Amino acid sequence: MHMGDGDTGPKMVEKFTMKQKEYNDEFAAREIKIREDFQRNLEAKEAELRHREESLNVRSRDVEDLAAQELRRLDLEIRTLQDERTRLLAKVVKKLKK
Repeated sequence: MHMGDGDTGPKMVEKFTMKQKEYNDEFAAREIKIREDFQRNLEAKEAELRHREESLNVRSRDVEDLAAQELRRLDLEIRTLQDERTRLLAKVVKKLKK
């Protein structure tokens, strides 16, 4: 909008109003695009985080299962060793009584 010497009065106001409307329309279009881009990025990030959370949950269950399995193995080993200890102690007591 270049103002010349003849740009005064109603024509100037009309040009100003037209330019203001163009800027407002452009601003509204940019705002819509930015909102859409933001929403798209937000949805992509949420999907990525859901995927990561699912992966972590699977990994957590695997670790818990492995720990439970190891605990059962150790419990069995402890029982076996205690039984062997009891058996050996009984054998020693039997020899001492002779």
